[in-house]
Amino acid sequence: MSEQRQQRPGDEMPGVPQDAAARETREAQEAHGGSMAPGLVDDTGHPVAPAPTRTPEDAVGG
Repeated sequence: MSEQRQQRPGDEMPGVPQDAAARETREAQEAHGGSMAPGLVDDTGHPVAPAPTRTPEDAVGG
C-alpha cells in the first residue's frame, strides 16, 4: 500500500503566500529589493532622502 500525504492547514511554509496573486506580488517585491515604493528606497533597497521642500522665499527667488 502506498500512503498519500494529505495537505493540512498549518503544513504550508510560514510567510509564503498560498494563492497565486499573493505569490506573484511577493515575488515582485523580492525582485525589487523587498519594496514596491521606488521613491522611498533606491534600487539597492537603501532609504533615500526626501526631496527638499520649497519655501515661499525659494519660490520668488529669495
